[in-house]
Order: sequence, then C-alpha cells, then structure tokens
Amino acid sequence: MNPWRVRIVRFLSVTVPLALGGVLLLASWNTKSPPQQVRTGSPTTRARVVTLAEVEVLPRVVGYGLAVPERSFRAIARVEGEVAWTSDALEDGRIVSESAPLLRIDDTDMKLERARIDAEISAIDVRCENLRASLALEEADLALAETELKRQRGLVREGTVVRTEVDQAERQVLAARVKVQTLRNELSLAKAERDVLVVQRRQADRSLSFVEVAAPFDMRIGEVAVEVGQVVSRGQDMFSGDGIATAEVPALFPIGRLRPLLSGGPRGDDHGPMALAAVVRLRAPDRMVEWKATVDRVGQIVDPRTQSGIVVVRVDGSYEQASPGERPPIRRNTFLEVELRARPRRALVVPAEAVRGTTIRVIDTEGRLEIREARIAYRVGSAAVLAEGARVGERVVVSDLLAPVRGMEIDPIEDVKLKRRVFAEAAGKEAVR
Repeated sequence: MNPWRVRIVRFLSVTVPLALGGVLLLASWNTKSPPQQVRTGSPTTRARVVTLAEVEVLPRVVGYGLAVPERSFRAIARVEGEVAWTSDALEDGRIVSESAPLLRIDDTDMKLERARIDAEISAIDVRCENLRASLALEEADLALAETELKRQRGLVREGTVVRTEVDQAERQVLAARVKVQTLRNELSLAKAERDVLVVQRRQADRSLSFVEVAAPFDMRIGEVAVEVGQVVSRGQDMFSGDGIATAEVPALFPIGRLRPLLSGGPRGDDHGPMALAAVVRLRAPDRMVEWKATVDRVGQIVDPRTQSGIVVVRVDGSYEQASPGERPPIRRNTFLEVELRARPRRALVVPAEAVRGTTIRVIDTEGRLEIREARIAYRVGSAAVLAEGARVGERVVVSDLLAPVRGMEIDPIEDVKLKRRVFAEAAGKEAVR
C-alpha cells in the first residue's frame, strides 16, 4: 500500500471521532435543563374528609318483637254435654264477626233438670198454701183455748170452779201452741226449700245460657278442638280466636339507646305517652310493608341477658289495610321490626366512623392534622350526633390513616357521597339498620 494513503487513513481515524465528540458535547450543553428543586419537610398524606354541618336529625332506634293480638279468646266448656251443632265458619283461619254463633251444646238434659225443679217448686207452693190454711185454723183454736183459760181463772178466783178445771184449760192452750209452732216451723222449712230450688232454677237458666257459644268480638279462628257428636266436659278447651282490630308488638330495645329519644327534644300528646312515634315493618325478600303504630306502654321486666327493655306498640286496623299478595295482616307471632321516633331536632352530625374511641381527627385551617377529645351524644345508624370535639364548618378525617401524627400535613378530599348518605340517614330519609 502507498505510505501516503496509510497516513491519511490513520489521521482520519483519529480526527473524525474527536470532531463528532465535540459536536455532541456542544449540543448537550445547549439543551441542558436547570436542576430540580427538592422540597424539604414532612410528606403530604391524602385523606377523605367530611365538612361538618348542623342538620335536622330524626332520633330513632330499632327493636324487634313478635306480634300478639290485643284481645284473644279461648272457648272453654262451662257445661257438660254433647256438641249438637258447629258453624261452617268454625275452622282454623276463618274470620268471624262479633256475636256470630259458632257452636251449640245439646241442652236436653238441662231443660229436663229445669222442668224437674219447676215441678218441685210448684209442689212446695201447694204445700205452703196448705200449711198456711192449717196454721190459720190452729191459731184460731189457740185463741179460743186462751180465752177459755182466762175464763176458768176468773171462776177460780170467785170460788165457782176447782183448780183442776184451770189446769185442764192450760194444757189445752199448751197443746194448741205446740201445733201452731209446728206448723210455723214446717212453713218456714218449706219456704227455705223453695228458696234452694229457686237458686237451682237460676243455675239451670245460667247453664242453658252457656250451651251456645258466639264470637265475643271480630276475630280470626285459631285451633278447633271439638266436632259435632263429641261430648265435652266442664273446663275443656273447644276452640280459640284472636281479635283482628288491634295488634300489639312487645319489642326489645337496648335501654341505653332509648335515653336520647326521651330527652333533649320537645314533647307532645300526638307522639304518645312517651313523646315517641312508632313505625312497624315487616321485611320480606321482595318488599317491605309498613304500618303506623302508637306507643302504648313500657314493660316492667328487663331482659337479664341483653339488658333490653320492652316497649309495647299498637297497630290498629291491619286487617282493614290488608291486600292479598301485597299487604298481609298482622297475625300472631309475626316477627316485626319496630322503629321508635322522637321529634326532629337540629344537631351537629358526623359519620360514626370518624369518631375513634374518644377522639376525632380534624384538619385545621393550615391543612394539618389535629387529634381532639370527642363525645357522641347518640347514634342514628351510621350517623353520630356530636356533643363535643368539633364545630360547624370544620373538616373531619374519615379515612384510616396509617400512622396519624399531630401536625402532619393532609391533602383533603371531600367525600361527598358519604356526606350525603350520612346526612340523609340522620334526617330519616334512609332506613336505620
């Protein structure tokens, strides 16, 4: 190879890379950006918050109980005899009206007994008449004997007759008095016997009034234990029935949860004796049925296991409001939900999850975390009425912070959906579970 060509190749292999490196160095110098600034201090934590507001709260609490009819009836045989007739309506589940005849017991033996008593009373009346007539005669004879005795005593004093005549007259008077007294005793005994028979007659009449059994009020027939031809004895159960006009629900409520409803709000007669309104619900898989109820009374006994008290509410006219397939009537042993409500009142509401134990986490005006002592007055579902710990307009943290520290910087995100749900539940626009 030509030595000059070798020299040129060696020169280019050195100078060309150096030139390209210089060009790249100049290009990178012109496009270089300034160094980024690094913030110093604690990191910012994002958290969901709710801004507090004073809203109208509907204090309420939910309990549960089994329905019972206000009035119930057990037909117990008060006389002994054969069941002679039963109504077609005397079947389990039938609804009957007040005074509807349902069952009759054969009264033949009772009528015969009453006839026998009437005959004996008639016989005694005849005997009493005879005794009265005999008594009148004996009393007249006694009067004559006493007159004769008086005359004989006068003759003795005059010396006309002897003493033996007076003694004989006295014996006649005594005999007449014995007869009179005997007749009077027999007449008194006959009257007493007649009085006994009159009482027996009245008992027979009373027994006859028990042979027919009618519905004492509008009711639904329950279990039927007799049939035509069956002989029932005194005291035997024949059938039962439940009144349909009013149903009662003795519901259990935790004692501590009733206190907020009974204090702190206005009272009025239209809210019942405890100043509470009530709603009864039947929850089914496909629907929920409600009835307006009234608070009737508070039970005396407290459940020792749950420390719950009994509040009895009344539902009127559930059968009148019933609709087949849509709205059933309230029957015995139906498991129902009872909600007691106090009058609405203004209060500061927070989500119950924002209060952790006795503290609440609040964001101050500088966006830093404060941990304060808090006190809840009462809860309404997932809403809590705050008595102490925060004020209107402050933001409370509802997120679970990993390591909450006082003064840490918070990036707040308003949880609008949670706020609407909690406020709606506090105002009674959503059901408490």
